Amino acid sequence: MTPTHPTPDPANACLACGSTDCRTLFHATDRLYATTSKSFLVVECSRCRLIRLYPKPSPEELSTYYPTNYWHANPGDQITA
Repeated sequence: MTPTHPTPDPANACLACGSTDCRTLFHATDRLYATTSKSFLVVECSRCRLIRLYPKPSPEELSTYYPTNYWHANPGDQITA
Protein backbone atom coordinates (compact mmCIF):
# COMPACT_ATOMS: atom_id res chain seq x y z
CA MET A 1 0.00 0.00 0.00
CA THR A 2 1.44 3.35 -1.05
CA PRO A 3 1.16 6.07 1.63
CA THR A 4 -1.06 8.99 0.69
CA HIS A 5 -0.34 12.62 1.42
CA PRO A 6 -3.25 14.72 2.73
CA THR A 7 -3.63 18.15 1.17
CA PRO A 8 -1.54 20.69 3.12
CA ASP A 9 -3.84 22.63 5.43
CA PRO A 10 -2.55 25.38 7.76
CA ALA A 11 -5.43 24.67 10.18
CA ASN A 12 -4.07 21.14 10.61
CA ALA A 13 -0.37 21.96 10.80
CA CYS A 14 1.86 19.84 13.02
CA LEU A 15 1.61 21.01 16.63
CA ALA A 16 5.31 20.26 17.20
CA CYS A 17 6.99 21.95 14.22
CA GLY A 18 4.26 23.74 12.20
CA SER A 19 4.78 21.77 9.00
CA THR A 20 1.71 21.10 6.85
CA ASP A 21 3.37 18.21 4.99
CA CYS A 22 2.47 14.74 6.26
CA ARG A 23 1.93 11.21 5.02
CA THR A 24 -0.86 8.82 5.89
CA LEU A 25 0.19 5.83 7.96
CA PHE A 26 -3.21 4.15 8.30
CA HIS A 27 -6.92 4.51 8.98
CA ALA A 28 -8.24 3.38 12.36
CA THR A 29 -11.44 3.17 14.37
CA ASP A 30 -12.15 3.14 18.10
CA ARG A 31 -12.06 -0.61 18.65
CA LEU A 32 -11.47 -0.46 22.40
CA TYR A 33 -14.36 1.69 23.67
CA ALA A 34 -16.52 1.96 20.52
CA THR A 35 -17.45 5.58 21.34
CA THR A 36 -17.77 6.35 17.63
CA SER A 37 -17.97 4.57 14.31
CA LYS A 38 -15.83 7.29 12.71
CA SER A 39 -12.66 6.23 10.90
CA PHE A 40 -9.56 8.18 11.86
CA LEU A 41 -6.69 9.09 9.56
CA VAL A 42 -3.37 8.68 11.37
CA VAL A 43 -0.56 10.67 9.76
CA GLU A 44 3.14 11.27 10.32
CA CYS A 45 4.67 14.74 10.00
CA SER A 46 7.21 14.76 7.16
CA ARG A 47 9.49 17.15 9.05
CA CYS A 48 9.57 16.05 12.72
CA ARG A 49 7.78 12.66 12.43
CA LEU A 50 5.13 13.41 15.06
CA ILE A 51 2.24 10.97 14.63
CA ARG A 52 -1.24 12.48 14.97
CA LEU A 53 -4.84 12.44 13.79
CA TYR A 54 -5.75 14.28 10.60
CA PRO A 55 -7.72 16.45 10.55
CA LYS A 56 -7.13 17.54 14.13
CA PRO A 57 -10.34 16.99 16.14
CA SER A 58 -11.75 19.92 18.11
CA PRO A 59 -11.61 19.73 21.93
CA GLU A 60 -15.38 19.21 21.94
CA GLU A 61 -15.15 16.34 19.46
CA LEU A 62 -12.17 14.80 21.24
CA SER A 63 -13.97 14.80 24.59
CA THR A 64 -16.73 12.57 23.15
CA TYR A 65 -14.20 9.81 22.46
CA TYR A 66 -13.18 9.30 26.09
CA PRO A 67 -15.72 7.56 28.35
CA THR A 68 -15.82 8.43 32.04
CA ASN A 69 -14.00 5.17 32.88
CA TYR A 70 -11.13 5.85 30.46
CA TRP A 71 -8.58 6.44 33.26
CA HIS A 72 -8.53 4.04 36.16
CA ALA A 73 -8.36 5.64 39.58
CA ASN A 74 -9.14 4.31 43.02
CA PRO A 75 -11.76 6.14 45.11
CA GLY A 76 -10.06 8.99 46.95
CA ASP A 77 -7.14 9.20 44.52
CA GLN A 78 -6.29 12.72 43.45
CA ILE A 79 -4.51 13.79 40.32
CA THR A 80 -2.11 16.67 40.86
CA ALA A 81 -0.19 18.68 38.32
